Amino acid sequence: MISNRFGLMATGLVMVSLSGLLVAQEGSPAKEKATEKKAESKSADDPVPPPPPPPRAVKKPSTTKEAPPKTQSTAVAIPNAAMAQLALFKIQIALGQNPEWDGVQISSVQFESEQDQVLLVVDGRLSEGRLRSKAQKVCESVLQEIFSSENGALPQPKLDSLKVIRPAPREAATIFDEGLQHYRKGNHEAASREITRAIVENPFNLGYKYWLVVVEVAAGHDDQARRLLRPLILRRTQATSTKQTDEYVEVQRRLESVQGVVRQKMNQLEEELLRESAPK
Repeated sequence: MISNRFGLMATGLVMVSLSGLLVAQEGSPAKEKATEKKAESKSADDPVPPPPPPPRAVKKPSTTKEAPPKTQSTAVAIPNAAMAQLALFKIQIALGQNPEWDGVQISSVQFESEQDQVLLVVDGRLSEGRLRSKAQKVCESVLQEIFSSENGALPQPKLDSLKVIRPAPREAATIFDEGLQHYRKGNHEAASREITRAIVENPFNLGYKYWLVVVEVAAGHDDQARRLLRPLILRRTQATSTKQTDEYVEVQRRLESVQGVVRQKMNQLEEELLRESAPK
């Protein structure tokens, strides 16, 4: 009897539990609908948040090196060829009028630029190494005379091309004789070339220099003859020793064979240059 009662009670509890479970399952859809409705009403009342901003693009570092900014180059004005010829003319005049500088032979000059500096590149030869400083001073003096300080920094002489070569008097005498033969045959161009070579090999022979003037006069090159004769006239007027005077007398004696029109032109050029060089 007791066992049947307990059995009925257990059966009742099981049925109550099952009914509660069914009620809970039936109530869950309604709860979900209420939640959705509440969410809908809340979303309708609240403002819609703005969309998130797009992600910022990250600039990747460049693998190529950027070129440095260009700097404006300072151009250096180089004097023209006419200025170079003027400088050469004045340098040769300055050297030719001083017998102590006969060992300095400047054959050509040209202006060049190097590291924003204008240079006067000098070419020629020296009979002795000690004469390089003399040539430097003469070139500097001529450049100061030609260029004023208003034009900026003065060009500087560059004498690296001047080679030291000892005079060769015997070879010069042979070359000079060949030049005289060309002159007597009327071949003035060849005569000028050979006598110029003789002067290069022995710049201390004053007679060679006067004979070169004779050849240029005979060829009708009056301007060239005047240019060559000018330093010789200045040397004569500035003579400070009897040796220089005796040297000129000996040259004139050797030129006695030059007569006629050539001699007349020589005398005329000498007189004109003497008047120009006379103190005023």
